[in-house]
Amino acid sequence: MDKMFPYDKSWTANVARDPAVRLKIGGKLYDATVVLVADRAEAAAILGTTPEMWEKGPDGQKRLVGYMHVYRVFQRNIPEFGSPTP
Repeated sequence: MDKMFPYDKSWTANVARDPAVRLKIGGKLYDATVVLVADRAEAAAILGTTPEMWEKGPDGQKRLVGYMHVYRVFQRNIPEFGSPTP
């Protein structure tokens, strides 16, 4: 890959620039904020495995080839779960 994360894909570059997004799920639009989980331990807990991606090279040695990036999505304009309602 020529470009490094988050510029390797258009959507990750757009989220890095502006985390306010609109998601379409089942024909409905939702205003949301997308946030990268930067803590590797937290990302591992969410994934249930390490975020590192490894592959075996031709010499039989494992080598690190990348990382899975985990995002949290927060719906905007709704009260947070467990918060008091106005």
